[in-house]
Amino acid sequence: MKCSVSIERCCACERFFGFDPERVPSAMADGKPGPVCRDCIDEANRQRRIYGLPVLSIRPVAYTPLVEYCQHARIIPILHS
Repeated sequence: MKCSVSIERCCACERFFGFDPERVPSAMADGKPGPVCRDCIDEANRQRRIYGLPVLSIRPVAYTPLVEYCQHARIIPILHS
């Protein structure tokens, strides 16, 4: 099983978050695509519902916590404080 996890800034709010780069939603920021955190997707979907637009879908395990995801993939994450 392949395990791919990234930690980057959200292109909308600029907070760091962990995600699966093959499953996380992205948006254009400064002319290039960037990952979008769960909080920003939830807020975008709240706004989309207000205006009657279809909500953005989130793929399974796009935001699965790093430790849980890596344990599932049978690798040990190295966490730095």
